[in-house]
Amino acid sequence: IRVYDYYASTGGAPFQICIVGAATPTPSNDEPCNAIVLPQVTSSCNFLNFTTTGATTSTTSPTPSSCAGGSAPQQGGFNNSPQPKDVWFTITVPSSGIISITAQPSYGISDGVMALYSGICSSLTQIACSDDYDYPSSANDYKPFILASGLTPGATVYLRYWAFNGNTTGNFGICASTPENDNCGSSLYICDLNGYTGTTSAAYSVDRPCNMRGNAEMNDPPTYTYTPGTCQYGIFGLGGSWGTGAPNCDVRIDNNSWIRFTASNTTATLDVNIYNCFVGSYPSGGIQMQIFSSNGSCCNFTPVSDFKEGSSLLTITANNLTIGNDYYLMIDGFAGDICSYSITASAGVQFTNITTASS
Repeated sequence: IRVYDYYASTGGAPFQICIVGAATPTPSNDEPCNAIVLPQVTSSCNFLNFTTTGATTSTTSPTPSSCAGGSAPQQGGFNNSPQPKDVWFTITVPSSGIISITAQPSYGISDGVMALYSGICSSLTQIACSDDYDYPSSANDYKPFILASGLTPGATVYLRYWAFNGNTTGNFGICASTPENDNCGSSLYICDLNGYTGTTSAAYSVDRPCNMRGNAEMNDPPTYTYTPGTCQYGIFGLGGSWGTGAPNCDVRIDNNSWIRFTASNTTATLDVNIYNCFVGSYPSGGIQMQIFSSNGSCCNFTPVSDFKEGSSLLTITANNLTIGNDYYLMIDGFAGDICSYSITASAGVQFTNITTASS
């Protein structure tokens, strides 16, 4: 605020001013010992929104180091002045010992950094730090991503989030998940698909058990040479009596995951709502999926549904099912896109009956 006399000859005089307004509140999780507890980690990625507005720099915590994707000295902006303003969270490690932390696409702070720590709030040891991650969409490449494995199930770890520029604060979104159904052998059995949510997280690796491969992938393991536009007759994306296939021979497996369910009818119909895609706007991004039968040991897959791909609402129908048999829904990111999705079974999926014992 600058105050001065209009007339230079006045010589000045005492004056008073009144400033009305409230100071920006400090977030409750400004320091690690007041960290916000994040929800239980599952295979779902449900973004939660927070802010660094009003936060201060945590000076008693270790200075971040080796922040992946950042330039030297890889301290996520803590080597600059002013230093970044950070906030804190705690996460309970799931039984898998794996935590994947994803920044929300196209929301809030555009250049964020985060670090993961073990220990207690007053004595922390860095596990990982991420500055810039090569997400599927270049618009989000200044956002962070952490995949930590080998953690102790049930242990508490600390997550620290901040904007790279020390003068920048604002909103951001994060989700913590675990790729518990990363391969067919650990497929997630869902007795009630209604309301199930999942993600095609970057934490998921490529899984091609037995005869599973995209319709444009050659059968030359371990390479599986991808030749878009050339049909190699891989079963993912293949059409037939069970339903329509991919419109082009261009299907490749990038970050697939598996869901298993029991058929209660000869036909099963699933409605899949897709959202929070990093690329989105199919055909540039989204997800792709198909339902398969198997011999029970993740081999001899046969498509039983049409092949679907998109970035909004999809309906997938499986035909000629055997009541009581299990089937596999395989979901993959289109060209590796990262999306969240929810599933509603409108027909044909068995729900477990729960009987309450009388007292």
